Amino acid sequence: MNSISVHNLTKFYGRTCGIEDVSFEVPAGSIFGFLGPNGSGKTTTIRILLDLVRPSRGDAWLFGQAITPSYPAALRRQIGYLPGELRLYEDLTGIGYLQLMGRFYGTINTSYRSKLLQDLDLAPSDLERPLRAYSHGMRQKIGLVQAMQHQPELLILDEPTEGLDPLVRSRFYELLAELAEQGTTVFMSSHNLAEVERVCEQVAILREGRLLTTESVKELKAVRLYQLEIELASEAAANSFTLVGSENRQQNGNRLTLNWRGNFADLFSELGAYEVTDFSCTQADLEDIFLAFYQSKGEGEQ
Repeated sequence: MNSISVHNLTKFYGRTCGIEDVSFEVPAGSIFGFLGPNGSGKTTTIRILLDLVRPSRGDAWLFGQAITPSYPAALRRQIGYLPGELRLYEDLTGIGYLQLMGRFYGTINTSYRSKLLQDLDLAPSDLERPLRAYSHGMRQKIGLVQAMQHQPELLILDEPTEGLDPLVRSRFYELLAELAEQGTTVFMSSHNLAEVERVCEQVAILREGRLLTTESVKELKAVRLYQLEIELASEAAANSFTLVGSENRQQNGNRLTLNWRGNFADLFSELGAYEVTDFSCTQADLEDIFLAFYQSKGEGEQ
């Protein structure tokens, strides 16, 4: 069974296209990444799934039922949601806010809520403070707790790790894995490829409102692109340096900048034949990864 199904989903805001002809399915119990740069249509899609906006055309289903104004309230209570732009009731305390939000879902397992608070490093003293005194990171933590505290069957998260420090982010990833093991479906939007690769099994990639592809993370990793900066001992060495899988090579004296995808063992073997005086390797941005992905797809189809 699929927790989410969308078919030709389209939303126009006047003449502006939010998304167009987007179709994908999210199997129950999976962690699904919704990937794309800011403005690609991720939030619009999420708002349609939550029935916060209605599509211009196309259909969407949650738990096998079409999303309409008459969508059953009992099923709506099985959804947890963290918006990308979190708005809080500033005068409430942290615990007051969690209790208020919990009432929308019925009975809350307070022991589980306490576990979430501990895992996300929110101390009891933090919960007694008004939300207006919270830092950005603390606001994000309290938003995550409110989304998960009722142990929903479907968890929809829009850029969930914004503002979290690395340790809390790592623990949050562990929480997602635990939820998936228990049968919860996680639908997570992000513009952070490394994050999606770490926690998701499958990803949908959006660009300018259109779905480019739906792929397994394994397939996406196969075309992962890196930017290399290599400084060799001499300009002559830089002139002779070649690397399988490289493109967009630029040279400035003895310094090379190039995009590359391939096997790291082969990379280090090639570098070992030269005197390397400086080296850096960074993951290319999403635009470069999209281009590399589609170039490789096109080559495979020829």
